[in-house]
Amino acid sequence: MFLFRLAFHEEAYMKDWIDRCTRGRVQAVQEGNILKKSFYKLVINSVFGKTIERQSSQRQFELVNNREDALSFAGNPRVLKKNSYRATYY
Repeated sequence: MFLFRLAFHEEAYMKDWIDRCTRGRVQAVQEGNILKKSFYKLVINSVFGKTIERQSSQRQFELVNNREDALSFAGNPRVLKKNSYRATYY
């Protein structure tokens, strides 16, 4: 029988930065500066999103246009699915 115990240490390591951005956003609202308000909102949301996103759900693709690169890419063990498309553009 195997028993596992997981323990996590949580801390608010980004609290100071989030508070600073929140103060900047509040100040921008008070000043009526819509651009600055939107900037702070987007910065906070993007950083928060990047800290909780799943890296495993990201997809990586490579577009190759010669046989040597295609064979090198197809031989990679991390490649799960290989699609080949042939197109001619004039």
